[in-house]
Formats: sequence, C-alpha cells, structure tokens
Amino acid sequence: LIRVFSDVLSVSSGIASQARFTVTAATLNPPDTASTAGINVPVTAYAFDRFGNPVPDGTSVSFVTECGGIGNGAGGPSGACQTSTGQCTVNWISQPNAQRECSASRSTILAYVLGEEDFDDNDSDAYFTVPTGACTAPADGTCDAWDAPSQDNSEPFLDENEDGQQNTPEFFIDSNEDGTWDEETPDGVDVDNIAGITGPNYNGAACTDDEDDSNGTYNADYDCFNELLYVYDEVVIVTQPSESSALEFELLDAARAPVTGADPLITTGQSYIFTLWLESAGVESVPAFGTTISVSGQDDCEILGLDSTTVGNSNAQARWELPFTVVAADNPTGAGSVTVDWQTPSGSPAQQIYS
Repeated sequence: LIRVFSDVLSVSSGIASQARFTVTAATLNPPDTASTAGINVPVTAYAFDRFGNPVPDGTSVSFVTECGGIGNGAGGPSGACQTSTGQCTVNWISQPNAQRECSASRSTILAYVLGEEDFDDNDSDAYFTVPTGACTAPADGTCDAWDAPSQDNSEPFLDENEDGQQNTPEFFIDSNEDGTWDEETPDGVDVDNIAGITGPNYNGAACTDDEDDSNGTYNADYDCFNELLYVYDEVVIVTQPSESSALEFELLDAARAPVTGADPLITTGQSYIFTLWLESAGVESVPAFGTTISVSGQDDCEILGLDSTTVGNSNAQARWELPFTVVAADNPTGAGSVTVDWQTPSGSPAQQIYS
C-alpha cells in the first residue's frame, strides 16, 4: 500500500482583481522629457487575483497615454504587454513638440485588463454571497458576515485633467456601447443584455449561479453578474525641461511670505529662517528627478543646518522645498551674502546671489 500526501494547496481564481491591479512608472519626473524625444521610461503593471496570486502568464495588459507613446521593449505588440509572474513592462516614450502635447506637462497613462471587481468576503467562503432581505440589526453583529462590494468600477477612462471624472474628449472604454461614460458598473454590461438590471453590486467569477437560466449569468438573489469587466489603474509622468534656467524659484521668509526685493534684510547677530521653492516653469510641479539645490553663506553670513537637497522621484503637484537658516555675524565686516545654486541632471548650473 502506497500513500502519497501533499501539504501544498493552491487557492487561486487566476483573474485580475481591481484591488490588486496597479501600474507604476520607474521615474515619475524623468529629466529632459519636455525637450528631448525618444527618452524611455519603464512603466510596469502588476496583476494579481483576489487571493494574491499572479494572473496566468501571458495575460495581456493594454495601455493608453494622453501624450508621448507606448512601446513594448520585449518585442510584443505596441501599447500592450504580456504578464510573467503577475507583472509586465512597457516603455513610455517622450515626444515633445508633437501636435498632441502633454497638458500642463503631465502625461496620464492608463493600464487596463479584463478582471473582476473587489468585494469584502466577510464570511470567508470565497464567493459573493449576501442574504436576502434587509440588515435590520447591525448593532448586535448579525450583519457582520454579509459580503459587501468595496468598489463599483466605472468604465475605464484616461483622466487627463486628473479630476476623477471622464470629460470630453478623454478616452474611455464604452463597455455597454451606449455612447456615454458610466461612473458605476453600467447597465447591460453582461453579454446577455437583460432588461431591467441596473448597476449590479458585483461583477466577477465569485458570483454564484442561482440556477435561473432566464437571467443568464445574473444572480438575482445576490444582485451580481458572473462575468468579467475591465479593471484599471493610472500613473502620471511629469515631463521635465533640460536646462536649469527653465526652472522657477522663489525665496520665502519665516512667515512663508515672498521676500520682496533682491536683498533680504538680516540684522547683525540674528538668525533667520528662509525657504527656497523650486518648480518647473509655468507648472506647479516638482523639478526633474536628480535636480540639486544648495545654499551657501559668504563672509558675514553662515548657513546653519541643512544646506542642500536633491529632488526625489515624485509627480506631486507641488514645489520642491529647501528650508535653511541664515546666521549673521556678531561682529560684521560689512560684507556678506547668500548664494543659491541649482542644477538639473543635464543642464548648466543656475545661481542667485543675495548680498
């Protein structure tokens, strides 16, 4: 008698879950992309099922961008990539001065794949199950085991102005072919196109069959469809100039008010806190990744504490800041100045002197 035992049990749906589908860019503020064509920025999609397992190898993820281009360095079809161990990568390619330019120097990239909506599996049975009737006694815990949708997907769209809504002429996938963007799971998204069903609670493989063939894949008891829909995510790349002179800066006092005039007043023997703001010209966003900023004191002026910073990997709609403290000499010689220097990764140094 031979007995074989296995302690390895795999639980998987193999279908991308909205809650576990993400897209990232290797550099969010890549240098030179506002002035040089052909710069490649790797963009990676990650797709896992609701149990955290990778989707099957070869699952195709599609990409759309508002400016620049999408290329597949692996030799597959442009605008898409095929997963391996739950991830795949394309390149966003810079294209300045094209007729289709980046709005406010920001390029939104949309990635999408067929998958299922997320839900809270409170009863841990791996299915979307909800008792019929209303939850009448939530306080005593009788409703705690009810499954609930954690997100009702809209139709995927390219959010160019980053306002969370699809606005004309922003690209969207018209799942139900009604000519309009649906903010929630659209009516008739199922292939059976059953009349009278509006915005089900859940769309995905965890919706069980209610044995009512007249409803097709719709489960009337749980208000769900056993069908897939597109899951999606977006990432924004901020295109950046090459030259340091293309950046704008502003000096603020301790009250964060702009310093007026070329030379701030510093009294002998006193210390003053300033903040330097630096941003891409005309756009309130951080400068290019790797841009350096420093301040130095000469003669009667000394910089106390932090005196330099390097711009990190960020697409924040904010200025990069360097707070610093200037200490004036107790016995001044009559000469003193503060020098601010900044430089993009491939640009010439820029400088401002306060004396």
